[in-house]
Amino acid sequence: MVGAIDWVDRREVFYVVWSDRDRQYALLSTDLPATDAHVETASAIWPSANWHEREAWEMVGVLFDHHPDLRHLLTPDGYAFHPLLRSFKLHEPEELEVKTRHV
Repeated sequence: MVGAIDWVDRREVFYVVWSDRDRQYALLSTDLPATDAHVETASAIWPSANWHEREAWEMVGVLFDHHPDLRHLLTPDGYAFHPLLRSFKLHEPEELEVKTRHV
């Protein structure tokens, strides 16, 4: 599993890996600067990290250097915002017109 956290002053990227031999988990994490969050991809070592790194990039804005396929998964192509950043401003709910149908 790969994840990223926005701590306002820094970003954290973590990997949770399982060892079949030792039958236990290991947590690997690193702190990155909030303004220029770059870390090398682990997808060359763990191919399953590919999608998780894409999600962390898309949601938190951590750039994984040399990632083979860094493109959007959950938001439209060209979407320039990172929704899980604490600085992400939510928009006010839109007024929806409710249409009734008489049968």
